[in-house]
Amino acid sequence: MVDTRVNGHIPHKHSIGKIRLLLGIDRCMGRGRPFMHDDQRWSAHLADVARFCQERGHFPRSTYLADLSERPLGQWLAHQRRELTAHSLPRPRLEQLDNLLPGWAATIRGAKEAMRWPTDGLS
Repeated sequence: MVDTRVNGHIPHKHSIGKIRLLLGIDRCMGRGRPFMHDDQRWSAHLADVARFCQERGHFPRSTYLADLSERPLGQWLAHQRRELTAHSLPRPRLEQLDNLLPGWAATIRGAKEAMRWPTDGLS
């Protein structure tokens, strides 16, 4: 068992996963549940979203206004944004998203600038 105390205090239960992730423990742990490693399926979804963006010129929407072929792609992309916000998106996947879909994270609702993986420790 790893000691995850911060300044002698046990952090809130929702912070423990983030601390373990930043320390490099349980690299794919986020929101208290294990990350599903299915890289082939994830890569296929990424390719579908990239193809959609290339053909239509915008990111897929996940709202009820989107057509039935667009909505699942928009929901998948929204899920990746939630994982980024929760700091539970693995770095290799973040890099792939950044390379294939420039600006994908800048569309997070309320974001003043593009979300990025934390690089400065526990801050």
